[in-house]
Amino acid sequence: MNRRDFFHTGGLAGLGLALWPGVGSNLKNIEFHNEVKNIIFLVTDGMSSGTFQMADLLRRRLDGKNSHWLQLYRDRRITRALMDMASANSSVPDSAAAASGWGCGVRVENGSLNMGPEGEIYRPIFQKFKAAGKSTGCVTTVPITHATPAGFLISNESRRNQAKIAELYLKEKFDVLLGGGHEYFDSAQREDGKDMYSLFRQAGYHIALNKDDLQKAGNGKKVLGVFHQGALPYTLDQINDR
Repeated sequence: MNRRDFFHTGGLAGLGLALWPGVGSNLKNIEFHNEVKNIIFLVTDGMSSGTFQMADLLRRRLDGKNSHWLQLYRDRRITRALMDMASANSSVPDSAAAASGWGCGVRVENGSLNMGPEGEIYRPIFQKFKAAGKSTGCVTTVPITHATPAGFLISNESRRNQAKIAELYLKEKFDVLLGGGHEYFDSAQREDGKDMYSLFRQAGYHIALNKDDLQKAGNGKKVLGVFHQGALPYTLDQINDR
């Protein structure tokens, strides 16, 4: 198949999904009859609906079956809605502004985390949960201090202040933090020389730098897991995708 045919078919597939019963915007009120025990907010950073459609097309061409995600739409097991994620100063948000829009419910300028242009501080949802006595955890494949996770956790004038963001996490005492970003916790790599691992440990956290460390974490103990310099490498997915 040549590229023109591939994208032509992909465009038709995308159109078909938009018109598929249960895949469009036929939203309905959902009644909850039991108390909600857990809330999981899953973010696929930088991914659009077109990405899902193209992945579904590739899966059908290679494996002869639909992708798991879009099959949920076809089976009417989930509902889809669209959300305007424009930032306060651009129709195209960056990770910080998009995560803040979800995290605090206010449009902020690109590059900032739950803060307005005049220094207004907006309280993100994880801090509200902590104040309500709930346990909170954030797990990511990027540095745990990256803009996307940070938008749900803290407020800061710039996404670039990742060393400072690590300190803010300690101040807020979130229960579970797992991801990459070793350079923002390691005293040898931080400009101020702070040993964030020791400070977290003194605050009662179990520190995990690998899988074995993580498996040793006791129940009820706060956990900081930092498993790689920068983001976790994509090769981990390839090695374990069997």
